Amino acid sequence: MFTLQQQQQQQQQQQQQQQQQQQQQQQQQQQQQQPQQQQQQQQQQQQQEEQQQQQQEEQQQQQEQQDRRRQKQKTQKGDRRQRQRQRQRGGDRNKKHKKETGDRDREEETERDRKTDRKRDRKRDRKRDRKRDRKRDREGDRRRQRQRQRQKETEKQRERQRQKERQKKIERETS
Repeated sequence: MFTLQQQQQQQQQQQQQQQQQQQQQQQQQQQQQQPQQQQQQQQQQQQQEEQQQQQQEEQQQQQEQQDRRRQKQKTQKGDRRQRQRQRQRGGDRNKKHKKETGDRDREEETERDRKTDRKRDRKRDRKRDRKRDRKRDREGDRRRQRQRQRQKETEKQRERQRQKERQKKIERETS
């Protein structure tokens, strides 16, 4: 048989334990929120970096296009001068040479264009691969984050269960 005073003391102890449990749960929740905020910040930073990289690549492409145009203009100008000189020399003697030179110039230009195309294709492929790898890495990070979150939740549930069982045990002992 417990005295009234002992019962009151036990009730106070139980209340204190419950308050401590609530505080622990609040702390756990706060600790869980911090990694989520950090992850959001990291994702935003990653997106900004990707945008910057994309802009740089676009600028580079524009620069290359301008360079190609300039080179083509130079080549055409050179071809015109050469044809002019050949016309001044005149005669059938140059007709064959003119044709060969024109053919050779066209072949060289075609080869230059092919090289440029290959270079552009390789660059595009590298960009696509980098993008794919970054995406895969982000998905992996998110998957690991979710897994950690699930583990924490499971651990919290187990802890709550243990606390409930302790509480029941205390109640059984007191009654």
